[in-house]
Amino acid sequence: MIETILKLISPAENPTVTQSLVVVMSVIALGIFLGNLKIRKVSFGMSAVMFSGLLLGHYGYRVEQHTLEFLRDFGLILFVYGIGIQVGISFSHHLRMMALSSICWQFLLQLWVVLLRFWSLLYPVSR
Repeated sequence: MIETILKLISPAENPTVTQSLVVVMSVIALGIFLGNLKIRKVSFGMSAVMFSGLLLGHYGYRVEQHTLEFLRDFGLILFVYGIGIQVGISFSHHLRMMALSSICWQFLLQLWVVLLRFWSLLYPVSR
């Protein structure tokens, strides 16, 4: 039992999925702990998670490739979802208020681009 625990928490060149999850959870836990420490009214906050990941990576802790890809994609999904929840209400309100003028400006801009394209076809630049 002790050997299994030591195998899980020791750095590995080719880690398993379980070892990778232990590393990720350790980074998060260490980062949250260090982020809550205050030294003279100054703390790292959530950026301590990044620094703890850099620290553990320096000492040889690795994450398995498929687990890394999943966590990266999942983190991006959560980030986009959080931004959407935060900005979505004001975006829909703004869209309703400015919809007509926005549509008119977009139509005029696209018409201008089409006219410029036809102009360049009718009167090509000679070199």
